[in-house]
Amino acid sequence: MGSRLSSLFKSTISSEDDRLPDMDVGIGVWTDDIQRYYSMDIVTEQGGFLIDELDGRNIAVYFDPTAHVLAATYTEATEGHWEEDDLVFNNGTTIRNGVVVDGDGIRSTTEHPLQLFTRWYGFALTFPETEVFQP
Repeated sequence: MGSRLSSLFKSTISSEDDRLPDMDVGIGVWTDDIQRYYSMDIVTEQGGFLIDELDGRNIAVYFDPTAHVLAATYTEATEGHWEEDDLVFNNGTTIRNGVVVDGDGIRSTTEHPLQLFTRWYGFALTFPETEVFQP
């Protein structure tokens, strides 16, 4: 797959959002009120995860080493760190093999924001008012 959109395809796009390169890979999350895009490069620069606030709730955006994609989950945590492939949070939960578990390793019931692992151009065209996360 190329690193640029073909000129034929680009000619079909009515308006292009040039805040990021078209082919940037990341995750877009959204609620009824907010749409935000997190670039894989930014998440990687932040150590493979970050905690942000989305519509009044904390979310963890992280590189899932099991699926090799970015993912997002709501969390009560405010900090975290990696222990090998486990993402351990200061609220006693851990993301292990793509699943949130409690301190005893038992699967926790968690909510996830609506999300899409995508290229920038696709998310920006779908959500023209999207915010771009900047640390």
